[in-house]
Amino acid sequence: MYLHFRGYNYQELGFRAPGFYRYTRRPIMVGFLIAFWVTPAMTMGHLLFAAVTTGYILVAIQLEERDLMRFFGDRYRLYRDQVPALLPRLAGWQDQRRQTPEIRAGADRRAAAARSLSVTQPGMR
Repeated sequence: MYLHFRGYNYQELGFRAPGFYRYTRRPIMVGFLIAFWVTPAMTMGHLLFAAVTTGYILVAIQLEERDLMRFFGDRYRLYRDQVPALLPRLAGWQDQRRQTPEIRAGADRRAAAARSLSVTQPGMR
């Protein structure tokens, strides 16, 4: 809508997987689930709330996944095959050959930025 009112045509943004989306497909939902379940005092009311909202989130994820696969097609299917929905893999990221181009490009940019920021001091190796 914003582009329409500004007189611009809509431009497809494409599929991206920045930041935490490289480790889990639903980092925001993971944060919500942690907030709902990690509490200093779990009352019956809070337990009911946490259980119902967890169920809602799990159903919503399934519906959203279906829509994302329909919209992005094989690119999202590959991403879905590589990145877990909620719990990040403890063993680390999969090898570079199986990463989507978007994930690989993001990792390459971060590595280049880190190299450009590293400063070697005289006498240090």
